[in-house]
Amino acid sequence: MMIHIANQAGTGKSTLSRMALAGVYGAAATKPDFKGGDELRKQFDTCAFERKPYLFLDNMDEPPVSGVECFCDLGRWSARVLGKSQTEEVTIEAQIFLNGNQLDVGRELARRAAVCELFLATDPLGRKFDREISDEWLIESTTRRKLLAVAWAAVKHWQDDGMKIDPHAKRPSFETYTELVGSIVAAFGMGAPFAAAALVADTEGEATKELLDAAAAQVFESGAKEREFTNPQLIAIAEERHLLEVIVPYATKDVAKSLGIKLKTWRGRILTDKLGRRYEFGKRDGRLGALYWLTINPPE
Repeated sequence: MMIHIANQAGTGKSTLSRMALAGVYGAAATKPDFKGGDELRKQFDTCAFERKPYLFLDNMDEPPVSGVECFCDLGRWSARVLGKSQTEEVTIEAQIFLNGNQLDVGRELARRAAVCELFLATDPLGRKFDREISDEWLIESTTRRKLLAVAWAAVKHWQDDGMKIDPHAKRPSFETYTELVGSIVAAFGMGAPFAAAALVADTEGEATKELLDAAAAQVFESGAKEREFTNPQLIAIAEERHLLEVIVPYATKDVAKSLGIKLKTWRGRILTDKLGRRYEFGKRDGRLGALYWLTINPPE
C-alpha cells in the first residue's frame, strides 16, 4: 500500500499516485471523497471480485484503518456478489493507493505501507512551473514509455548490483514485498521507503514511548534492577515533559484511567531507549491500585 499525506491541498499527492499507475495502466481511476463503513466494504468487494490491479482512494478525510488493514493482510477476500445473497472467495490482487490532507496515519496502518509525507509552506496556487504534469501528459504513450523505462532501470540496476537486500527494507508480516521493493528503491539511491522513519505519524505512541524512556532513565540512574511506578508518578513525569496532553489529549476527568488505557498496549514489551538501553515495561495490581514496573536489561 502507498499512502500520500500532506499539510494542504495542491501539494501533488494525487499526481504522484497517478504517475505510479500511468506507466502500466494509463489514466488512473480514482474514488474521490471516499467514505467508510458499508461503502468501504462494497469497494473492497468489487475490487477483489473483479480482480482489479489497484484501488485508488483519493482525498480521504480520515483513513479507514480497520477495513484497509484487513484488506492488506488477508490475501484472500470473501466478496459479496452484488444483487445476490451469496459470497465468493477470491484472491486479492490490488495495490492500494490512499491520499489525504493532514491524515493521522496510525502505527498499525503505517507499517503496512510506504508513507510519503508532503509539506508545502507556501500557497500552492502561487507556484509556477515550466511544465505542468497534467493527466493528459501522463497518459501520452511517450510519457508512459519513459515511466516504464525508469522503473525497469531501477530493477536492472539492482540486479546488476547483486540484488542485495537492504537491511532497512523489512516490515513484519510483509517481508517479501518490502524486502524486494525497498531494496530496489534503496539501490537506486532514492532512500529507504520502509525504514522505521516512515512510522512517525503516531504522535500519541511516540509520546508514550518518550514517557516510558524517561521513567526507565530514572531506574538506570538509580542503579536498581527494577522499580515500580504508580499512576500519579507516571502522570507527573508526563506533565514535566509536556507529554500528557499528547498521550491523552481529550481526558478531562479521569486522567489516570485514560493513561492506563493507553499504557495497556505497551505492557509486556521490551523496549530500547535512545541510548540503546533495554528495559521491560509491565503492570501488576497493588494494594492501593495499579503499579507499573520497569525491569532493566531483561534477558534476550
